[in-house]
Amino acid sequence: HCGGLLTSNSGSFSSPWYPKKYPTNVVCAWDIQVDSRARVKLTFEVIKLENFYNCPYDFIEIFDGPQSESSSLGRFCSSTTPVFTSSANRLTVVFQSDAIVTNVGFSASYEAVLQDENNTAQLSCWPHLFQVVIDRGYLQRLGYSSWDIHLNDKLCRPRVTGRYLIFNVPYGHCGTVRQESRGSLSYSNSVTGRTRGHPGRVVLRHRVPQLKFTCRVDGPSAVEVVPGENASYDVSISFLELPLSQHGENTGQHYASRRKEVFLQATLHSPNPSLRLFVDTCVASPDPSDFTTVKYDLIKQG
Repeated sequence: HCGGLLTSNSGSFSSPWYPKKYPTNVVCAWDIQVDSRARVKLTFEVIKLENFYNCPYDFIEIFDGPQSESSSLGRFCSSTTPVFTSSANRLTVVFQSDAIVTNVGFSASYEAVLQDENNTAQLSCWPHLFQVVIDRGYLQRLGYSSWDIHLNDKLCRPRVTGRYLIFNVPYGHCGTVRQESRGSLSYSNSVTGRTRGHPGRVVLRHRVPQLKFTCRVDGPSAVEVVPGENASYDVSISFLELPLSQHGENTGQHYASRRKEVFLQATLHSPNPSLRLFVDTCVASPDPSDFTTVKYDLIKQG
């Protein structure tokens, strides 16, 4: 048994059997609820899972509230130990393992953090996206409609939940501006709204004061984007066979004895739209030191 409802204002939990290897085929969900005037601050001390791009096998997933009602803040399986702060008083942590590989698992703790009534907006820079939480009362005091707020891209609008507006934006989307300086990358965006004058006057649209935000990351890594650590990219490689029908062949020993014609597909995965994938050779060989005796074409034309 794992998961459950956690209602204390502080506590800790871990994957099943931690620090021993967790079992296969488990799904655990921890619903963390603290005082209604507070937020949940979640800290991971250890994460050791089956690590694979996009975490399709074993993973931890965080939801900003009840799982069935909230959007996912991210899915994780690397050894990076992130810290999360919820936008309200609830946070859900889901852990899932598949049927094959297991590892040590994870250990995490949480605490209730009182909400600052003077804090008008909160920015969180997470591995693959940034989150902006804005107090609706603050916008209304400035004369803005909380129902007509967006980012640089007008199609990127917030999720409205209680007293807050929440933007969850992947890096490189919604008109986010990317800048590079001294080996570091920064992603910036602005919240835009409109104020209404007296009847018959023009509706003015401009940036909300003090709500331009920036997340900054450092150079490349093959793991993931972690603000203050490394930027993200990964490459997946697939060998694709032609369907048998294209060759008019039958299945059986005849096919098994033939040399199969395959295509190599390399895909670059990154939140940075400016990254490009290059290859330093047009042939492949089973011997990394000999590309002449036995070789296979990767690129014939192109």
